Amino acid sequence: MTSRIAIILSAFLITATITAQNLERRQDGYYKDGKLANGSYESFSENGTLSSTRNFVDGKEDGISVYYFSNGDKQEERAWRKGLKHGTWVTWSGNGIRTAVANYEDDKKHGKWYIWDENGMLRYEMSYKNGERTGSWFMWDEEGNLVDEKIFE
Repeated sequence: MTSRIAIILSAFLITATITAQNLERRQDGYYKDGKLANGSYESFSENGTLSSTRNFVDGKEDGISVYYFSNGDKQEERAWRKGLKHGTWVTWSGNGIRTAVANYEDDKKHGKWYIWDENGMLRYEMSYKNGERTGSWFMWDEEGNLVDEKIFE
């Protein structure tokens, strides 16, 4: 019975992989079987682990897309609205340390951005407004000492 479940599960994973990998990107959006993609799509790596989940509305990414390392840990979360970057994007290293947080609004950098090193030490803090640098930007060294500050008007 266990081998039968494994065969069914393997067939499901192969089907899901084909479903996700058959998305076609065109100028006006993503298509599945000749129609604009709608709903949630998963893709899997060659070893069968989940590599991404993405959501589409009328062929455009909408909602949170999540990408995974081959070990199943999250690699990145991306926020979309009607095919545009909109919201917070977060990136992690292979050992689970958050390495970046970026914010977008209507496909433009907007809000705070943070970058951490491989040890989890905050190294940069930046601000954007409508895609332009703004406010105070900070840079710290590997020991957490502030080493630079720039102000953008």
